[in-house]
Amino acid sequence: MTQLPTAFAASYHLITRLPQHLFHGEMLLLQIRIQNHGYVPWMINGPFPVRLGYRWFSQHGAVYDGGRAFLPVSIPPGMSSQIELRVEPPPHPGHYNLQIELLEEGQAWFSQRGVEPLRLDLHYAPVTAPRVAIINGNVVAHDAVGSHVIAQMQTLQRAGYYVLLITEFIDQRLPAELRRSMRIANGDELRDPQSGNPASAYLRQADIVIFNYSIYYPLIEMIRDIQRAVVIFDYHGVTPPELWGKEQPGYTDLVRGRDNLHLVRYADYGIGHSQYICDELIATGAIAPSRVSLFPYAVIEHSGYAGAPDPAVVERFGLADHYVLLYVGRMARNKRVIDLIEAMPMIRAQHPHTRLLLVGEDRHPAYREYADEMQQRIRDLELSEHVIFTGQVDAATLEACYRACTIFVTASIHEGFCMPVVEAMAHGRPVVAADATAIPGTLAGAGLLFTPADPHDLATKVLMLLDDLPNPGDHQNPMAVHHVAPATPAELAALRQKPIAIVTPRYGLEVLGGAETGMRSWAEQLVAHGYQVEVLTTGTLNMGNWGDQLPLGSHELHGVTLRRFATAQVESGQFHLMMLRAHQGQRLRYDEEQQFMAHNLRSHELETYIAEHGDSYACILYAPYLFGTTYWPIRALPERSIVVPCLHDEPSAHFAIFREMLESSAAIFFNAPAEGRLAAEGLGVANPYQTSLGFGFADDYSHGNAERFRQRTGISGPFLLYSGRIEVGKNVHLLVEWFTQYKASHPGPLSLVLTGTGTFETPERPDLVRLGMVSHAELLDAYAACHALCQLSCNESFSIVIMEAWLHGRPVIVSADSPVTREHVEQSGGGYAVGNAGEFAQALDQLLNDPSHADALGAQGYAYVQQEYRWSNLFPRIAAAIAAYSRPRPLYARLAQRGVARALAFTGPRFEDALLELVSRACADLPPTFQSIQQTHLHQIAAVTRPNYHVRSGLPVIGAAVAWLRRQITAHLKEPYLDPILAEQERFNRELLESLVPALDASLREQRRLRAEVELLRSQVTPPDQSGEHDPSLL
Repeated sequence: MTQLPTAFAASYHLITRLPQHLFHGEMLLLQIRIQNHGYVPWMINGPFPVRLGYRWFSQHGAVYDGGRAFLPVSIPPGMSSQIELRVEPPPHPGHYNLQIELLEEGQAWFSQRGVEPLRLDLHYAPVTAPRVAIINGNVVAHDAVGSHVIAQMQTLQRAGYYVLLITEFIDQRLPAELRRSMRIANGDELRDPQSGNPASAYLRQADIVIFNYSIYYPLIEMIRDIQRAVVIFDYHGVTPPELWGKEQPGYTDLVRGRDNLHLVRYADYGIGHSQYICDELIATGAIAPSRVSLFPYAVIEHSGYAGAPDPAVVERFGLADHYVLLYVGRMARNKRVIDLIEAMPMIRAQHPHTRLLLVGEDRHPAYREYADEMQQRIRDLELSEHVIFTGQVDAATLEACYRACTIFVTASIHEGFCMPVVEAMAHGRPVVAADATAIPGTLAGAGLLFTPADPHDLATKVLMLLDDLPNPGDHQNPMAVHHVAPATPAELAALRQKPIAIVTPRYGLEVLGGAETGMRSWAEQLVAHGYQVEVLTTGTLNMGNWGDQLPLGSHELHGVTLRRFATAQVESGQFHLMMLRAHQGQRLRYDEEQQFMAHNLRSHELETYIAEHGDSYACILYAPYLFGTTYWPIRALPERSIVVPCLHDEPSAHFAIFREMLESSAAIFFNAPAEGRLAAEGLGVANPYQTSLGFGFADDYSHGNAERFRQRTGISGPFLLYSGRIEVGKNVHLLVEWFTQYKASHPGPLSLVLTGTGTFETPERPDLVRLGMVSHAELLDAYAACHALCQLSCNESFSIVIMEAWLHGRPVIVSADSPVTREHVEQSGGGYAVGNAGEFAQALDQLLNDPSHADALGAQGYAYVQQEYRWSNLFPRIAAAIAAYSRPRPLYARLAQRGVARALAFTGPRFEDALLELVSRACADLPPTFQSIQQTHLHQIAAVTRPNYHVRSGLPVIGAAVAWLRRQITAHLKEPYLDPILAEQERFNRELLESLVPALDASLREQRRLRAEVELLRSQVTPPDQSGEHDPSLL
């Protein structure tokens, strides 16, 4: 603050956080607090009002005066006020000092009176990204479409696009950070290049224009005038005017909205947010089905099984000890809320403790008449105590209502999407809805549908769900319906009547993978205990070269029926490329995850077989999670599928497709509790049907021979053992590094022995021994001979080698960063979990210096394996789990689970992925040489004159004299000859660009429209099943 004993003294405090990156053309909206430290009030009226202004100072000394902000009130001495200042960008890209300060209009800037201004150093970068214009009639806070267009804007900005939202109205309740990327404009301004509205110039330069359409608004007519940009028509659905009512306000706009839907003919692409809305666009006959995309809305942040509601809300609405049927939405006539009321007597006849909770606006003039009719009908049916109107509620109360509800119900006969249905599913609550318009597509089988305007059918469907439930309690345990009772002896006996299927990507004695080996042990144990088992797999053996290296067809192996199917021919390079990108930290879009699965290890024959014969099995077990042999069959029959995922915290485990798969599966069998915690806490998986099992070991386990190992290898001294893939992903590099550091300070006979193969190159050292692949018998000998097993891998879901080392009484050293192996060590006391080289060294010291201590740890590990994973103890748990989790479930529980998985399609990331995929496709429609960036560059290089050019010389000492001499010699040529020639050339260049570029833009636009017309005509003569319409299953 500047302290001056004068009339004028002020301080400025910037409240707004400045953006990290600014494209030239972007404005700023700055919140600034100003305080009057002088003794003269700042008056907003009179001949010299005080205002807040700004100026841009360039690095070259140029000054650009900006606009003004009016003070909200006159500010007396000692008082302060907060002002929003709209700062338009400087005329050119570059580095600038933005100077913000008060001024007396017509008199002076405060800095001229000694008051220090607010100075901000900013850089406006040249526009190097595609320009995207988003157009909607208004942008209103807390409005569905308003929130959607804001989500469009933010998604594209985060992806690096230059975005401007053009509208007729901006809600000032929106944060300034959002409003700074919005401009108000009308059609006349946008069409007039001389209007002075920056939105006009931006729209003419835009590469992509997204028109949102939910009702008619004047700006939508601009779709006819777009010449060069790729146009996307985002259709949100228009309520049929006849359902709204002629007497209701807004009726005329609905009529115009319906009548102008044909404007989609000017679009390159169309978007619908349900199959019903997509079909409306296609039905116009103005756009080819192949150019219409089914897009998710960003409705929810999370999906899962919601817990108990706020007791205060339960008490407020009188919901304790009642089933609660919940409706959320407007009390509009087309919502047919009265059907819910009419169904209540039939529902209460069987379940008298049932209440209907109606949440939403009911006092608006457009809804009041219908709400009054409903109130009268409630009185007629004597339901006043059982039907509760809440009116509009805040977000916390709405959340409590969803948690309190037993079933979400809606009788609406027209929905373009229906967001409350998704919100209910995301809380794990089943839905009963009218079989009308968009709702069947939104539910996608995750709810029950009833005949529209049929209260009796509505009541029947509600009763189907309520009949599954125990008597209503106090809402304290919403998960009770998902409780799985232990298997009964009768269920275990019945499990033997049908075969159990086990699906793995490969199977056989030659297969050494941990998951495949573990599942083979399950199969053989099940057969040994009298169960029928069929293994369904591919002919692949080599995971580095997918193909049929093993014989196809039906075989028997150790009593297990083995069916091998042909491996599909896929582009495995795409799979590995996506995997590499994920491991490099790149987030794959959902469509890219689908490509990852399309080119994954899979078998079309296997998928067809399971689809056709799945019901003939008691259940189908899949392992591991990563491959197409698990993903694709589960997608077809999720409720028959139990997954043994073998998860660890790797990038692919975070893919959205795998979360969907795990949440929709009948059950998940984890190998350890820590793996289950990783799924829930690290990956967000919500599936109440889960348990931890693992893999087993024979009661009469065959032990190795230490002396035989030493004789075969010649290793006579103490050694640490590692067994597995020799790869960085297994932290072998860390093990080698820590071992060599230890040996540097502890020289002696200790060696590190590694078995297995891999790509990691170990250093050449006599104390570091690589044995390569060894037989299982040789590995058992190595366990018996080693001093300790070292397994620092973090990518473990069980770790068979740790268990086998313990079965030989040897201690283990594991990574403290591996949740699963650390948990095994902590529960057993069979070794050490280390987090760095120092802890590794301390563990080795204790094990090497005290052999009896090492033996004691090994003994504790042995006891742990015997208790938890000896087959005589583990197998009964496996059989009981299969019987219990393959048991048929109540319809209520099945629908709740389907809903939670279905709601994942409507999260922010899924919306962002779909939008970015379409926009990147739209950008590809523009030839790179005619994107706005390149056109700007052409205009820049067309200017051949150099007004700021000065003759210079780099010669030392005499350089200034030489430059002066050159100017004197050429001066008589520049003005009469060179300047006119350059000016004429520049004029020619400019006129050529101004003539040719628009013509080329128009030509390219016409070419795109012709392609679209050809696609439309082709769709009209092609049978519907070949029309190329968007696959709704992708949502």
